Amino acid sequence: MGKAKRITVSRLSRGAAIGGALAFLTCSVAVGARPAAAQSSLDPALAFAVLSGDTLQLDGSSNPPDTLHPTGAVGKVTLGKGAEVGSGDCLSLKKITLKKDAFVDGVCATDGGANSVVLKKGASCGGGTNTTPANSSITPLTSYQSLGATACRNPAGVDQGKLVLDENGTATITAVSGFQEFDYSKITLKKSSQLTISGPSDALVVINDAGALTLDKGSFITVNGLPANNVLVVAKNVMLKKDAELQGTIFANGTCNLHKDATVDGQLYCAKAATVGVSANVLGEPLEESVAMGDTCS
Repeated sequence: MGKAKRITVSRLSRGAAIGGALAFLTCSVAVGARPAAAQSSLDPALAFAVLSGDTLQLDGSSNPPDTLHPTGAVGKVTLGKGAEVGSGDCLSLKKITLKKDAFVDGVCATDGGANSVVLKKGASCGGGTNTTPANSSITPLTSYQSLGATACRNPAGVDQGKLVLDENGTATITAVSGFQEFDYSKITLKKSSQLTISGPSDALVVINDAGALTLDKGSFITVNGLPANNVLVVAKNVMLKKDAELQGTIFANGTCNLHKDATVDGQLYCAKAATVGVSANVLGEPLEESVAMGDTCS
């Protein structure tokens, strides 16, 4: 095992951090603090378990039973052989294709008109299909577009530099109660390494990666003391290789690629194309409202 490394960071104020870290996702109307039960200022991206601003290739699964957020894309959605949306709807503004034995628990809905949902042998949409233009089922996608699908700049916090863990290496980011943001120019976890975000149960954490976030085979970003839905990871492009796992929600300014057996315990939002590999899984656990509150782009 590599020598444990403790990461020392500077914390931004709540207002400054939120105003930057999350601004690129909401580019129209300024939003103030809201009650915990209210929908967040990242509307409507956070209404999804998986959302792509381009195309979505789902060869694994999203949204296990009882998590009712939809899975979808502005562009085409393709579920590979045996892929599954375990609960909720599957949405696309263009076309949905379910290959052999693929399954969607809810409705398969598009804005593409007749023949825009294609079901191969053994594939099914448990809630039926709806391809009527402007149908109500696709409202989350049309709302997403109207609120500004175009990503803004990455946040401008205090740069902690690169965070690279060697094979079997470990490191800990120590959080405290309340909101805090940790900014890096690049985060790379090599094979079988582990980055732990440790803190009390009321810690609210944004990890900002201005470059590419890469988790190599069997590596983990895990939490200790705080729940996974109190963690938001913001990055340019995201890659989780085989058996890698991230406990938290991912918002990517670019593409997302989850390899075989990779897992995201929270939600997955990608401004560009997203691929969820064979046996990979996005659990869709909703991000805590207090982490999600933000302002407009400036």
